Amino acid sequence: MSRIHPPISLFLLLLFFLFFFTDEPGKVPDTSQPVDEREEFSCMFTSLLGDVRLFYGAEMDGVDSQELLDERDLDCLKNANFVEVKTNRLIETGRQRNTFER
Repeated sequence: MSRIHPPISLFLLLLFFLFFFTDEPGKVPDTSQPVDEREEFSCMFTSLLGDVRLFYGAEMDGVDSQELLDERDLDCLKNANFVEVKTNRLIETGRQRNTFER
């Protein structure tokens, strides 16, 4: 059985993450590590929209912290400052800008 590879754009995004995130605060990024497209960290959230209680999940790109966080400590994660990284190609035309700003 052959392995299905992610699109090249996903690979480049994950490679970018190697430069942007580290496993420990203050640690220099180790860009020699291979990209693991299976690795992810997701959180579940609750919220109210009027009288409707929502329960939803989201994948987290990273967390902004000066100390190492324990992913199993819910009290620690409750106050964490999660980071979402957005990437986009270079905008070269007005049409691309309009699409980006939607």
